[in-house]
Amino acid sequence: MESTGCQRRLATILAADVVGYSKLMAQDEEATVRTLRSHRNIIDKLIARHEGRIFNTAGDAVLAEFGSVVEAVRCAISIQDELRVRNAELVADRQMLFRIGINVGDVLVNDGDLLGDGVNIAARLEGIAQPGGICISGSTFEQVKNKLSVGFKDLGPQRVKNIPEPISAFGITSAPVSVAGSADAAAGKGSSRAAGTTRRKLGVAIAAAVLLVVVAGGVGYWQFSARAPAPLSSIPTDISTDEMHADEIRTFMSGMKIVGNRKLDGQPFTIVLNPDMTLTYEFPRTGELSGTMERANGTWRTEDFSFCMQVRQFGQGRELCPRIEKNGLKLTARARQDGMLLPWTLSK
Repeated sequence: MESTGCQRRLATILAADVVGYSKLMAQDEEATVRTLRSHRNIIDKLIARHEGRIFNTAGDAVLAEFGSVVEAVRCAISIQDELRVRNAELVADRQMLFRIGINVGDVLVNDGDLLGDGVNIAARLEGIAQPGGICISGSTFEQVKNKLSVGFKDLGPQRVKNIPEPISAFGITSAPVSVAGSADAAAGKGSSRAAGTTRRKLGVAIAAAVLLVVVAGGVGYWQFSARAPAPLSSIPTDISTDEMHADEIRTFMSGMKIVGNRKLDGQPFTIVLNPDMTLTYEFPRTGELSGTMERANGTWRTEDFSFCMQVRQFGQGRELCPRIEKNGLKLTARARQDGMLLPWTLSK
């Protein structure tokens, strides 16, 4: 058999495409190109941050390869979170949504380009995804289902163009859910699940407590807006968010509010951490607009043992990554800044 000169390998492929791109171009070409350029700048940086490689682009579409399945899905989640914030700053009819599909499969390598069903399936899954959503293949799901702080909706077998066999597809949801027939259920890992539930309850208990926090941008307190504060004595001793997985930290931080006064001018501020991984930063205007509120949008994220938030107008625009820990009856928070651990507030 004659060689094609191509190599084969297993790869994780991410395919992203703009929803309704032709319609946006028909309405305003220049504005659409500017928005696409801005969104692509975010996408390209996040792909690089998650150790991916863009191997093909065509107009509004992006194809990227990842060595890690988990990093590919994390990248997709980060992309949609970041673009959600950017789109919130645009009028409704100028917002640009992307669909993302991810597949793990065999591909052909040809001069740096990737070809074959492994790529085609990712592109077809992208077409199945909801606007602003992510759709992954069954092979991807099997690799990440127990490693990420997201839920999955089983979409069932999907018949798509030019792929002879139905594709098992899953949509990524905003909160962890159980998936019937998953491997851990079949194995009966009840003790592991119970341990995770205990940690999540612990996270909510800590979040419920009122914390006084000295932050990089001001002096404030943290409070969980969903329920009344829990007494410190009800929270076990010697615990830390450094011991929590991403889903537990996300449950812990969702709905959290930071209120305080900026060091720069003493003006009060409020930061609300929204469940969709965006944050809202509010502070009063000065000068002629004194007495009115200014609002800015930012983002927050979680990884295993790490929580971070960032908004350009707060903390000199740096990403702030606090952690909360409890030793006996003493509750403390720390932030990593410039490679150092800085103490924050810590009492109720």
